[in-house]
Amino acid sequence: MMKSYIAIQSTLFNGVIDLVGYTDMQGNIRLTHTSIYAYMSRTFPQMSMEFDVRSTDVNHAVVVCRLRSKIFDGSVRTVTEIGETSASLLPDKFKGYPVQVAQYIAFDRAAIKYLGLPSNTYSTFEPPYFTENAIRIPDPANYVLGFGIFRNRTVQQAFEEAKYSEASHATMDLYLHIDPATEKDPVKREGLYAIQQYLALYRSRGCQ
Repeated sequence: MMKSYIAIQSTLFNGVIDLVGYTDMQGNIRLTHTSIYAYMSRTFPQMSMEFDVRSTDVNHAVVVCRLRSKIFDGSVRTVTEIGETSASLLPDKFKGYPVQVAQYIAFDRAAIKYLGLPSNTYSTFEPPYFTENAIRIPDPANYVLGFGIFRNRTVQQAFEEAKYSEASHATMDLYLHIDPATEKDPVKREGLYAIQQYLALYRSRGCQ
């Protein structure tokens, strides 16, 4: 995806700031972590950045970020956000660093909120299936799939099957690497969200 400078409205500054990123197929603005971090460091050199690692599990890494700094009117602005991810859902070059990616996501979310950027603004590290446009599945483990070789099985049952069948494992691996938002079939799209959210949020809790 081609990245370039994007003029984006900031309610904090009541004006436009320039950050590097792109607009995805759903119309969301996705900004690079490097651009966000560089802008925050340059604009708020005295900013306090605190990170609290809540989970180092590779299947559900969780980090909380707290940003605190004085702004132009002399008042202190504080923002806290959480970042989470799973190694299985990351590109190959980041699979060994889920905690670091969770930290990036937490920081970027906090910075975006701190700057008062539009609600459809996300970090490029933000998985598309966890953005506000994603379909949220309340109980992914017990969601009954309605497509493919796992039809009529719950997501948890599908993962169990994938442990012992090479064909099922290959299919599940494929499903974990598809952006659900690009799937036109609503049944498959919702099922992909259920599969990916189950892995990221439930596997580390023992629902395997």
